[in-house]
Amino acid sequence: MERLKSLLRFLVKGIRVMEKISMDIVMVTLFGLMILGAADVIGRYIFNSSITGTPEIGKFVLVVITALGLAQTQMDHSHVSVEILYELLPHPVQRILDLICTLASMAFWGVLGWQSVVIGLQYAKAGRRLQTIGLPTAWLQYLAAIGAFLLSFELLFQLFEIFRKKDEVDYVDDTLEKEVEI
Repeated sequence: MERLKSLLRFLVKGIRVMEKISMDIVMVTLFGLMILGAADVIGRYIFNSSITGTPEIGKFVLVVITALGLAQTQMDHSHVSVEILYELLPHPVQRILDLICTLASMAFWGVLGWQSVVIGLQYAKAGRRLQTIGLPTAWLQYLAAIGAFLLSFELLFQLFEIFRKKDEVDYVDDTLEKEVEI
């Protein structure tokens, strides 16, 4: 059992490092998109010449930012959710819903990652490129796959948390409720 725990800790640390690297890539990419957009606007209005392929690059950069930011957003529990009815349900029912939603999400993102790899391989084999600037498109599929797989692992870790919590009440929520009552 101890070997399994140490293996799980190692896996979690590795995934956390990959998530950190992906967020660094997101920050650099977002900064690059900002510079590219500003340079394109300046070039268009001052020099009457825009940068070729800026809209296409912008679209693909947004894919990179979204794909690589998914796992971090899930880790921070920052995805949009509607909890109006969820909060009214008994705690055991909430846990069952958490379990079902996490398993379904894990399956969805796992399949999406797998299919992104398959499509990326097909794009690479076909030599598919952006028409305007000739940039290969297979790497975008691979980045989408990395983001989907990181999110799947994050959901797996949260699945372990669902089982670990049992019927514990979240301390933070409990503390906030006491503060509101006062």
